[in-house]
Amino acid sequence: MTGDRRHPVLRLQAGQLREMLRPLGLADEIAGFEPVAGGRCNSNYCVGLKRGERKLFVRIYSRGADVARKEAALGQLLAGRAPVAAVLHSAPDGVPGCPPFAVQEWVQHPSLSAVLESLAGLEARALGESVGETLGRIVGVRFSGPGDLGPDLSVKPWPWADDGDGMFLEFVRGCLEAGRAVERLGNERSQRLWELARCEAFRLREPEPAACLVHGDFGPTNLLVSRDRGRPSVAAVVDWEFAHSGTPLMDLANLLRREEQAPPEFASGVAAAFSATWGPLPADWRARAKLIDLTAQLEFLQSVAERGEIHAQAIEIIDRTLASWDSYLPS
Repeated sequence: MTGDRRHPVLRLQAGQLREMLRPLGLADEIAGFEPVAGGRCNSNYCVGLKRGERKLFVRIYSRGADVARKEAALGQLLAGRAPVAAVLHSAPDGVPGCPPFAVQEWVQHPSLSAVLESLAGLEARALGESVGETLGRIVGVRFSGPGDLGPDLSVKPWPWADDGDGMFLEFVRGCLEAGRAVERLGNERSQRLWELARCEAFRLREPEPAACLVHGDFGPTNLLVSRDRGRPSVAAVVDWEFAHSGTPLMDLANLLRREEQAPPEFASGVAAAFSATWGPLPADWRARAKLIDLTAQLEFLQSVAERGEIHAQAIEIIDRTLASWDSYLPS
């Protein structure tokens, strides 16, 4: 959502772009370029070339060289394992007058968010299966423990004990006892949310913390969809800036945050293919995913800045979770 940017869009100049494409021998092949809508941190551009209909995707990083190196390393790691855009050139040190950037092949396909509501029945199921298989392949990458990923994909352990339920309750309590989240939620809603968290946190208890590759923003806007012989499938997973090591339920939670707006066959296809690729999901996986997603909504609501639409959506999701909780439990 461009209205919720955390960093301003960098206004790219033609001279800068020529220098960025010079290592690829394309400095004099630029036909035109324009910003790509969406995103909250980085600045993205679509670049048309003079010869043929080829396009490039230029991504300018707002948060430094380490993020550029991490995304490049993940692209290499996942090539052949999951659909990702080919990185043609990565420049963590940037060029004069321009921060770190990467050049990728342009993936000319709509996002999952643009097509999902138009599908039904077998098509929705097929797309769900493709998404579930793709996610299963991604989380099949394992690390030594949970934490942030460095530029070389080494794990930087989080400074807290990841015991699942204890960490979850500590975070929720902190948001609801003080801070902006409780102000925006109100006391009555906050109390109901705390009761749900306190009674259901046991579901997140794990004997050993999960340490899988987590995309971190595996939502419908970051999944591009194509049709292979008429069957919808994932063409590319984009925007890996927030990737880390942790539980795959976080990506499932993000993906199905608004599952009521999608055909029911989509979610069932996701679950079936994910289980077949990665391993069986626990019977209460939906409830676990919803609990994890509550932490994301509370994090949104804790922001100092007023983010009207984002805050309204977070409250709406929390209200729906409270009202529909029984439907997420195994029958």
